[in-house]
Amino acid sequence: MVRNHRSAALNVIARVLPHAFLSVAAIAQTGTIGGTVYRDTLFHQLVGVEISIPLLNRRAVSNYAGDFRLSGIPTGRYVLQLHHIGFAPLTDTVSVTENAAVDREYVMSQEPVVLDSVRVSAEKPRYVSALLNDFVERARHHNGGFFITDSALRKNESRKLQDVLTSVIPGLHTFRPMSGTRPTMEYVSSGRGPTLKGSTCPVALYVNGISIYNMGTMKDPESIPDLSRYTVADYAGIEYYPGGASIPPQYNMTPNSCGVLLLWERER
Repeated sequence: MVRNHRSAALNVIARVLPHAFLSVAAIAQTGTIGGTVYRDTLFHQLVGVEISIPLLNRRAVSNYAGDFRLSGIPTGRYVLQLHHIGFAPLTDTVSVTENAAVDREYVMSQEPVVLDSVRVSAEKPRYVSALLNDFVERARHHNGGFFITDSALRKNESRKLQDVLTSVIPGLHTFRPMSGTRPTMEYVSSGRGPTLKGSTCPVALYVNGISIYNMGTMKDPESIPDLSRYTVADYAGIEYYPGGASIPPQYNMTPNSCGVLLLWERER
């Protein structure tokens, strides 16, 4: 009886072991795709890039340092696609081998953001607000500024405001001010003018034409607004001027050398 039980157990083990080894082998036959995405040849990292493998329906998003990682990819050859608003899409072919990590660097090329065509007439203005109608006129003529219209903002309502700004407007970067009370706050800076504590140049901010922040008069980092508290869905228009003569006269004050960001709220 004991011999029969032992034989039965050995038969079960003999049947199970090959499948176990096959399962382990199948798990091991995977690799990793990772890398860094840059916004220019000066190697400024690009956050918020969507990296996808359509064949596997796998995707990742680059972090604040432009890094991404797709792990557990079965061995084989795949098409890798990169997408980001304001940049031309990229396509690459990647070969994944067993237990190996593919490390790539990508530089995405900026492409102009096409503004919506806007038809404005004196008898039938697009907006009730005179401020928003002024924004439409400035966007129509450009005048050295960068503009994000209502329809573009509606398409990006799920994103953070600072990410939309830095992905569409060249020269803007997200940074975290050294705030003791708000360690996770985020704001945007440019590469122009004087710097705050020698590293960043925070842009001046106006909301509906009202001054919210200006480095010339508010040097304390605690006075910098937290853009992570601003919601994209609240705004119908955004415009940015790098500086100099491009800034509309009413906002062209001496301390605004880091650039001027204007936010215009939606009509309710």
